[in-house]
Amino acid sequence: MPIEKDITREALAIVSKGDQIGLRLRIMGGLGIQIICQKYLPESLRRTCKDIDLAARKSDQPKLINFFLDRGYSQEREFNLLNGDRRLIFNDPLNGRQIDVFIHQFSMCHQFPLTERLPEDQPVLFPAELFLGKAQIIQHNEKDLIDLAALLLNYPLGTSDRGEINQEVIGELVRKDWGFYHTIQRSLSVLSDFIRQISLTSDEQARILNQTGRIGAYLESVPKTNAWKARAFIGERVRWYQDVEEVQIDESCE
Repeated sequence: MPIEKDITREALAIVSKGDQIGLRLRIMGGLGIQIICQKYLPESLRRTCKDIDLAARKSDQPKLINFFLDRGYSQEREFNLLNGDRRLIFNDPLNGRQIDVFIHQFSMCHQFPLTERLPEDQPVLFPAELFLGKAQIIQHNEKDLIDLAALLLNYPLGTSDRGEINQEVIGELVRKDWGFYHTIQRSLSVLSDFIRQISLTSDEQARILNQTGRIGAYLESVPKTNAWKARAFIGERVRWYQDVEEVQIDESCE
C-alpha cells in the first residue's frame, strides 16, 4: 500500500500493518493527543501535525528498518546507525514528513519506559505517557502547550489507563527523580499561564486549571526517595535535564 497523504490515516495504517505482522507500534506525541481528543476539541486546541512519533518494543527493533523501507520510507541512515538501538528516524519522500520511532524508552529532556506500557488493543499510547511526553519539555512552544491543554481538557487525573491520566504511572517516576518532578511542575505553571491567553470558554479554562492543580498537588504528595530529597537540595544550581539536539533531516538519505 502506498503512503497515505493524510497523516492520521497513515499513522493508523502503520499501526495496523505492524499489528498484522507482530510489530507493536503505537502513536505518541501531538498526533496521538489530537487523535484521542478529537471528539471534543475547541478550535483553539486544534492543530495540524507535520510528523509522526511512534513507540516500539525493544524486541521489535531488528525488524523496524525493513518494515519502513518496504512501506516506501527512506531512512536517516547515519543517525539510525548510531542510535538504532533506542531511536530510528525515517523520511516520507512523497509528503515531506518525518517518522520518529522511540524504542523501549522515550528519551529527550527526561526519559521514561515504553516497552511494558504499549497498549495491546488501541493505536495510541495511554494518556499518562502522552502527558509525560509533553510535560518533560523544558522549552515549550505553542504546539506543545496546545497538546497539553487538549489532553487535560479531555482526560481527568485518576488511577486507570482507560479514560484517565494514570497518576500512579507519573508518581512512580517523579518520586525517584527530582529533575523530572521539577520539570513537570514548571510545565504545569507555564500551561496555566498559556490557557488564560487563548480562546476557551470559562468552563473549559476552569477544567484545565483544575487539572493542573490536581496533578501538581498529587506529585507534591507522593512520598519521595532520599535521593530525590538530596537532589532537591541542590535545585537548579545544577542542570536537572538532558540537552536535546534537534535532528536535521537529510532528504538524500536512502
